[in-house]
Amino acid sequence: MNLVVKEISQDSHLKFLSSQPSFSFLQIPQWALVKSDWRGISIGFFDKDDLIGVGLILERLIPKINYAFWYLPEGPVISDEYLLKVEKWVVALKTFCLDKKVFIIKFGPRIIENTFDKEEIESAVESGLKNFDSIKHTPSEVIADLKKVGCQHIDLASGFGDVQPRFIFIKDIHQKTDDELLKEFNQQWRRNIKKADNSQILVKIGSKADLPVFHELYKETAIRDGFTPRPLSYFEKMLENLNTELSEIRLYLAYKEEAALAATIWIKVKNRVWYSYGASANEGRDFKPSNAIQWQMMKDARDAGAEIYDFRGISDSLDVTNPLFGLLRFKLGTGGKAIKYIGEWDLVLNRFVYKLFMFLSKFRGKR
Repeated sequence: MNLVVKEISQDSHLKFLSSQPSFSFLQIPQWALVKSDWRGISIGFFDKDDLIGVGLILERLIPKINYAFWYLPEGPVISDEYLLKVEKWVVALKTFCLDKKVFIIKFGPRIIENTFDKEEIESAVESGLKNFDSIKHTPSEVIADLKKVGCQHIDLASGFGDVQPRFIFIKDIHQKTDDELLKEFNQQWRRNIKKADNSQILVKIGSKADLPVFHELYKETAIRDGFTPRPLSYFEKMLENLNTELSEIRLYLAYKEEAALAATIWIKVKNRVWYSYGASANEGRDFKPSNAIQWQMMKDARDAGAEIYDFRGISDSLDVTNPLFGLLRFKLGTGGKAIKYIGEWDLVLNRFVYKLFMFLSKFRGKR
């Protein structure tokens, strides 16, 4: 079996995605319209005449070097029959780049390495284990195969070394009633939802006109949590471009009277809904608006036909003294499970340019 990669039309890309049971919204062609400083390229993986996979490449040209950086966020999307045959499709991707000035390809297929249920996690925390690999660590043949064809993975200790999260937290919401979902929450979550209700927290779906309210809360959250916020224009592009034939995006806001206390972004593709971005005010947190907004998004995801509610990233730390553990504790309270993917991988095609790029990146960071 020799696979071949070719550039394909956006229509062919979308048609293949529509035939797949699940894939990330980051692999929809319209995602490139959100990432305005990148160029989108649709590629197809072929076994003879059969299209067996697609990928959205985000291309960025590096100034002065005149070589390109290629990135497939949470991709490529390969049919189940071929997905684990990573040597075949990586070699095909590499061959596709031979006559192009691409010095590196970063990709992150959604291949699961391990799954950790609520009971396993809680038991590990009680036992004093420090990370997920302490619970179980299964050597992956896929990872060995990727290394065999020259791919490399840089994983930081926090679990956030990749651009997209390697560890995520999900909850099964498929056809569950409100009572069935609530029963799976821990007592603290149920108490917080009730408190939000008693505090008359109102959750509503907003429009593009409400984005400035979201963004003010988001900037407040960025200061509190110590990260650099994205500009308002980024979220405007998300709402403009992610309501498609394959995806739906919503803005949620939680109010107490006239004051917005929390806001989130909800994205649905096929059977999955992602909690993509979240923000909250410093004031009014005792009214539990974050619990109220998550509860509403989860119910709406179920009512929209989703089977999985994806809370996105968590750290790999199980250490209760680690500041990142609070994020896991919040999500764990819903009774879901953690997923460890194989992560993101770099395929370096021009080592000299790659080293030059890394040197210039460090130099720029010191200025």
